[in-house]
Amino acid sequence: MVTPVQAALAAWMADGVAQYHAALASGVAPEQARLFLPANAQYTTWYWTASLFAVLHFWALRQGEAAQWEVQQYATVVGQAVHAHFPETWAVAGGPESAETAT
Repeated sequence: MVTPVQAALAAWMADGVAQYHAALASGVAPEQARLFLPANAQYTTWYWTASLFAVLHFWALRQGEAAQWEVQQYATVVGQAVHAHFPETWAVAGGPESAETAT
């Protein structure tokens, strides 16, 4: 027997899948359309470990216009953190002089 909660959850999940397919059909990027899927509409927290060289490489690749807008925004924040914590390395790496323009 299906409970009212189970029925509501199944309907919610089916609606999310339908919205996902509609978003794809209208040209929304798959990584953004996935937000309609219930399992993927959650924030994730993680701990990131990397060498400073790798972080600067990420910044250099992802701050350009070819990167997706959301990734550019993330790269900006990464650049600001590197600038704040490692200003000499940031200067040598060729990052902008101002943390506000770390894009």
